[in-house]
Amino acid sequence: MSNIFGSILKTLLLSFVAVFVFMTWVTVAKAESYNHDGYYAIVTNVTPNQVYVNDPQQLCEKQIVRVPRQHKEDVIGGADGLIGGIVGGVIGNQFGGGDGKTAMTALGAIIGNRMATAGKPEYVDRTETVCRTIERKVLRTVDYSVELKYNGVYWNFIMKNEPKVGDRIRVRAIDVQD
Repeated sequence: MSNIFGSILKTLLLSFVAVFVFMTWVTVAKAESYNHDGYYAIVTNVTPNQVYVNDPQQLCEKQIVRVPRQHKEDVIGGADGLIGGIVGGVIGNQFGGGDGKTAMTALGAIIGNRMATAGKPEYVDRTETVCRTIERKVLRTVDYSVELKYNGVYWNFIMKNEPKVGDRIRVRAIDVQD
């Protein structure tokens, strides 16, 4: 009987020692994650979460553009057209007689005006700034997938700011409960 009693006592003593060692380990593990101002987890991995977004860019450049002339002088050719019309009218007045003389004067004025303005270009070159918007796709980080180790268990969280691997992050015990 004493042999059975000794065996039971030995088993109880070993069980007590095992429970004591386990409780000590749990207490030490908790103490590692607890500081006087709260519980901390260690950052073990950080991965940026990225998306492609449109990034409009305005691209401007100077170009030479041909535009039609738009001056008051274009109607009659300016001073050159006026002088050409007068000279043409004087020459036209030398021909014909009666109503024909008036018609020749008018025809001479029109021909003189056209001859004086014939060399003028209908278009002029002007430098303009031409802008256009181009869309570029750029990769932007929106947040970070963070892996934390707390009491030997790994937890995953999404964070706005990027922590560094090895950083201690303060956590509430309720954040990391099962």
